[in-house]
Amino acid sequence: MREARDAEGPRRSFSLHRVSEHDRLVGEGRDVRILHVVRHAQGTHNVDQKYRDPRNHDARLTGFGEQQCEALSRTPAAIEAQRSASLVVTSPLTRCVQTALLSFPDIARREEVPFVALECIRETVNFACDGRRRRSEIAADFPRVNFSADDGVGDEDELWARYENLCGPTSAHDGHRESCDLPSVADRGRAFFAWLRRRPEREAIVSSHSAFLRCVFSWGQDGGVRAAPDQALGESVWGELVDVNVPVVDYRGDVKLEYDLRRDWENCEMRTFLVAF
Repeated sequence: MREARDAEGPRRSFSLHRVSEHDRLVGEGRDVRILHVVRHAQGTHNVDQKYRDPRNHDARLTGFGEQQCEALSRTPAAIEAQRSASLVVTSPLTRCVQTALLSFPDIARREEVPFVALECIRETVNFACDGRRRRSEIAADFPRVNFSADDGVGDEDELWARYENLCGPTSAHDGHRESCDLPSVADRGRAFFAWLRRRPEREAIVSSHSAFLRCVFSWGQDGGVRAAPDQALGESVWGELVDVNVPVVDYRGDVKLEYDLRRDWENCEMRTFLVAF
């Protein structure tokens, strides 16, 4: 994603707001989008934290995870989101696609609503559970979803291959990979907001991952990204960039909003906020 971010120019922060500010921001002429962001439901890798188990490659939801999705789908917040959203965006990893389809079944049945897999919002690439199956394989499983190279989803898992080239295969390196290169994750977050700005839809449902969201909402903020490992990977590259620590998002001093978005995400938890361009 470095190449994609470089094309956007200097790093910038994106302004986040509470939903209650919507009418005021629109009245000021701002380009406002409503986002309903959900972390995927329980995956097989979440059980006993078996992130490295090769059987959890591109981890699927557990039976309990599917129940979590059904429970979310019945909440007033999810019902309202399905009525008003005009776009669904999901990480291309299987557990997020399942979560989006199962948690928001009404909007999934509305064929006129775009249902897009977006590579830049996938989980940080560290362990077997974070690898992605081939695009052709996932697309065959989920025909409702648009998996396209135009949205970064190549047939091969190029992001995994990048970090395997940097760190070696899992047999030689079983520690963190992209989590030791968080500026790259932050740039993926920036790429998402830039992509969203180019879309015509005003309200979207987004299905993503905890570590990715933690980085997006905390990078460059006071206290930094919680539990982040040493950032040695790619240090020689990032050390030359003066804007590498620019936050991905700007809370504008709204302490409550910052707390709500930076705290850890539970499985199948949804939070709603605004981004104003």
